[in-house]
Amino acid sequence: MAFIWIFTEYFKLTICFYGLALGLAQLLGLQNYKILLFPLAFLILTFTIFSHPDIVHYQNFMSIAWTPFSLTICFFMPLLLLMVGKIRKKLEKQP
Repeated sequence: MAFIWIFTEYFKLTICFYGLALGLAQLLGLQNYKILLFPLAFLILTFTIFSHPDIVHYQNFMSIAWTPFSLTICFFMPLLLLMVGKIRKKLEKQP
C-alpha cells in the first residue's frame, strides 16, 4: 500500500512540476522550459521548508486558513477567469 501511495505521489508531483515549468516558460516567452527546472526545484524546496517548519504549524494552517485559501484559489479565481473569458468573447463578437 505504501509503495502505491509513494508511486502515485511521485507521478502527481512530476506532472505538476512539469506543468509549472512549461506554463512559466510559455508565460515568459522562452523557447525551452528546461532552463527553469533547477531554479523552480530550488524555490519549491526552499518554500516547503520555510512555509511549514513543523507539524504543529501545518495543522494550525490546515484547520484555520486552508478553507478560505482553497475557496479563493480553487473556486473564485477560476470562476472569475471564466466570467472574464465569456465577457471578452461576447465583446469580440460585437462589431
